[in-house]
Amino acid sequence: MSIGPEASLFEAIRRLIRYRIHRLPVIDPATGDVLYIVTHKRIFRFLCLYLNELPRPSSLDKTLRELKIGTLENVATATEDMPIIQALRLFLDRRVSALPIVDVDNKLKDIYAKFDVINLAAMKTYTNLEVSLKQANEHRTEYFEGVLNCNLDETLGTVMARIAKAEVGARKHPEGRCVDAGRTVQMAPFCVQVHRLVVVDEEGRVVGVISLSDILKFLVLEPA
Repeated sequence: MSIGPEASLFEAIRRLIRYRIHRLPVIDPATGDVLYIVTHKRIFRFLCLYLNELPRPSSLDKTLRELKIGTLENVATATEDMPIIQALRLFLDRRVSALPIVDVDNKLKDIYAKFDVINLAAMKTYTNLEVSLKQANEHRTEYFEGVLNCNLDETLGTVMARIAKAEVGARKHPEGRCVDAGRTVQMAPFCVQVHRLVVVDEEGRVVGVISLSDILKFLVLEPA
């Protein structure tokens, strides 16, 4: 799956979401060379940088509870003692890219993502898939994206600002910003990469997951 350089941003987002892919190569039609790669993260960053210059969607001031964005029912979760092999099966069976790790009360403790599986190969421990998620997470690299959470009564604008502030690669942009209920929020130049937020209730129990893909789909493909 690829796209040409003359295609619209809308079409790029549509393909990313429709085909459930995270990276979309942009191909030069004349040479067949890969010009660059489009990702949810880069598109999200672009929207955050220039959102003040675009018509402001009223949905930014509505809560997640009102908008019902993301997965808010039958959320796939894991426990710290779950073996990696079982988590891998959940990734495939539930078609998710991350599993919130919860305790016996379903309270958020950590997260295990497909990206973490790459570390198995990097550390050459991919043959030991019976290792628990807790043990696996003890060997995370500096690129660990962190566990950010939100609640259903926060606005979409607040959630977007939180993701943007936690992003690596605001790259010290002199105008790095994101909109939070009409305010301009500076993005942190060096922090963690975030692909999703775990939705929790007032007790810290997991009630949902909202991803960059969910946000882009709502804002661009299903605008209110």
